[in-house]
Amino acid sequence: MIRNENMEKTLKARAKILEVLFDGKWHQIKDLKVYTKVSPRTLYKHLNALEAFIETKEDATTYPYQVYHRASPTLLSLMIESKLIEATTNSIIADLSNTKDLALILKFINMLTNSQILTVLETIKKSNLKFSDTEQISFLMRSFVLTHFEYLMAGLVKATSKIIDDVDFEQVRKDLKKE
Repeated sequence: MIRNENMEKTLKARAKILEVLFDGKWHQIKDLKVYTKVSPRTLYKHLNALEAFIETKEDATTYPYQVYHRASPTLLSLMIESKLIEATTNSIIADLSNTKDLALILKFINMLTNSQILTVLETIKKSNLKFSDTEQISFLMRSFVLTHFEYLMAGLVKATSKIIDDVDFEQVRKDLKKE
């Protein structure tokens, strides 16, 4: 898959921001800057792009006033599900070596991917995003569907390489059509 280099940098920077915000606590820009190694200006740009998923509060009791950010409950939910999917993926790939049932694993991957797509669509609905908010929707799809799908496929290819001589691809195709 050919990817835009700027999109890759953007996704990596946002992933680092999300790693910090995953704890659910309030963070200042200076905290995010230390961990992400991204300038404050760029951080604000990313935070603005993620505004539907980031909560912000200002502390006007200090001078200069402080601004804090944290992941919204919706984003935290997505991130928790994402971590669970990563753990599940590792066990799925291990199962392939044991069961040698490629059709079963492919069905499970399909179910998992469809579930992720539904979760992202549900998140879009809950966040009151407009389908014209293509940057935010693209971020959600890339971060919580496509990245996991690529991870699943890489693991599947690796696991399949160990049992490739035992796979009857015509039978796998028939098994996939049964349901």
